[in-house]
Amino acid sequence: MTTRTLILYSHATCTLCDKLKKRIAPFLEKYGVMIETVDIKQDRTLLKTYRYRIPVLRYLDEDFLEGNPSDDQIAIAFNRFDD
Repeated sequence: MTTRTLILYSHATCTLCDKLKKRIAPFLEKYGVMIETVDIKQDRTLLKTYRYRIPVLRYLDEDFLEGNPSDDQIAIAFNRFDD
């Protein structure tokens, strides 16, 4: 299985981001996906782009989950990793 890395755009006080991390944890393990958390407050461009959208999960060149997705949206998004 290939290890894939998602980017999680977040910041230190984002409670919605913390909740999303917990909700996606089973999918990360199931599909062998890793997360790299990026603090948008450390980069003006990222802050401008993602300020009102976080948490945002990005894979390759696509933002594929953001905000407060439903359980179904999470499952559908992670199905892309089903080999």
